[in-house]
Amino acid sequence: MKQILLTTIAAVVLVGCGTTQQVTVQAPDISIQDAAKDGNIKAIKQHIAAGTDVNAKGDGESTPLHWAAYGGHKETAELLIAEGADVNAKDNDAITPLHHATEEFQKEIAELLIAEGADVNAKTDDGRTPLDFTKQTKQKATADLLRKHGGKTKKELEAAGK
Repeated sequence: MKQILLTTIAAVVLVGCGTTQQVTVQAPDISIQDAAKDGNIKAIKQHIAAGTDVNAKGDGESTPLHWAAYGGHKETAELLIAEGADVNAKDNDAITPLHHATEEFQKEIAELLIAEGADVNAKTDDGRTPLDFTKQTKQKATADLLRKHGGKTKKELEAAGK
């Protein structure tokens, strides 16, 4: 009887000691948009761990992926996309991350966005496409990339009735 009592007490103590601790992760002081603008991977990972939406919109309705594309931060863009960032998100002027990549000489990021399903013919509020953005900055290599994937200019789409 004494043996059963000691075994029972030991079992209760062991089960009682198996408590689970919940760890709360806080987002950093920098916004996820500013972290993406700066290419601050560490801060973005902290935001993700804290549950921040990778598609959260900031000033001008830009998402972190807009800022990563604009700033040329490929590793940041890759992380955001892996965590569910919308490659076709539009800001308040209907500009997408691909527009920013093509505007800012970011061919590698443009390649990444296209590979992840970015719309090569997305139109801004005034109808410009990513190819129109490359023509403004005379980026032949990026323009060739867009054309390879079916990219058209605003005029070409209008002529086609689109």
